[in-house]
Amino acid sequence: MESAVVKCHLGRYLQDRMSGRRFPDEDGMRMGNNAFAVDIDGSHFIDQQNRQIFLHGINMVCKDKTSGYVGAWDQTDWARLRAWGFNVMRLGLIWDGIEPNPGQFDRGYLARIRTFIKDAARYGLAIILDMHQDLYGVDFSDGAPSWATITDGAMFEPTDPWGEVYLVSAAVKRAFDHFWANDPASDGQGLQDHYQAAWRVVAEELAREPNVIGYDLMNEPFPGSAGTGGWERLLEQFARSWMATSGERLASLSEVFARWQDPAQKRTMLSILDDHAVYRHMVEAAEPIFQPWEREHLNALYQSVAESLREVDTRGIIFLESSYFSNMGIMTAISPITTAAGAPDARQSYAPQGYVLTDSEWVHAATTARLEFIFSQHEKARARLATPMLVGEWGAFRRSPAALSAAYAV
Repeated sequence: MESAVVKCHLGRYLQDRMSGRRFPDEDGMRMGNNAFAVDIDGSHFIDQQNRQIFLHGINMVCKDKTSGYVGAWDQTDWARLRAWGFNVMRLGLIWDGIEPNPGQFDRGYLARIRTFIKDAARYGLAIILDMHQDLYGVDFSDGAPSWATITDGAMFEPTDPWGEVYLVSAAVKRAFDHFWANDPASDGQGLQDHYQAAWRVVAEELAREPNVIGYDLMNEPFPGSAGTGGWERLLEQFARSWMATSGERLASLSEVFARWQDPAQKRTMLSILDDHAVYRHMVEAAEPIFQPWEREHLNALYQSVAESLREVDTRGIIFLESSYFSNMGIMTAISPITTAAGAPDARQSYAPQGYVLTDSEWVHAATTARLEFIFSQHEKARARLATPMLVGEWGAFRRSPAALSAAYAV
């Protein structure tokens, strides 16, 4: 399971809570007839009295197939979350749990999820439904069913940290390639068509719950093989910066990556990323690779899924995530979803993430300056999209006692 905060400055928020400071939504989102109604006014979430709402949230995602993708949570957990000051939960759904076989939907799974949603409502917790994936699907981690995973025979090998699988695994890349191409599953229906149908079933089953305020269409969408070229651009720019800083020329991309993998050399190499200009030039070098993929493929998926959802639910907020690589500050090129009339949908939000050296022994090497750069990029994207922004995940400083000072600094 995963727990990552929605709001960036959680540490300071909890310190404020402990000191007795109160917030405008301290007693919950009391909003007329629907206690959980959330509207949008420009860059703000507002209630039915046009008061700004501050969403302080947490992720709850069960990735365990043996437990049916349903966590062992109860009302004690919801009460504790509310006591800690949370008012929203990003609740993970797993495509494999929703559609275990092509075209066959497990409404029992969604009924069990509904029980959690109803219990959360009793404690003033709004729900954002998150279609979660890591490394594409259950054959590698969690997300898509095995029947929706087409690898062309490529082998999967895990890495440490686990997230680097995205960069090196041909199996994961090919699975995403087939998804973005909407290639057919065994029943002849396209993979994205299945995904869209799964989201529609989710809305049919859960949209009527008053504390369901919206839908996060895909966790950390990854471009598949297109990501290889972007990663190479990042390494090429890193090699140029390394030579300018150290005077040492790295002969090939494989040498750069090999050094990056060597714990004895990694911290030295990471040090040059503390320079704001070096980091900015590095991510800008990769934008021409990732942005066309977002424009062509990710926007199309979001538009089709949103249209399907809107046939069932006109009030839920559509939360749009940027690509996996935007987590490190690469400027996103996603566009607002539009109505049938071609106007921007009035109920949508930008929902990026931001990560620095996560799930490794180097988490303490993250810097405030780098994190500020990532979220300044997200703010520029939010302004272009003209929507509110909700940070679905950020961080992360876990699994390292040395990271405590860094976490508090942020």
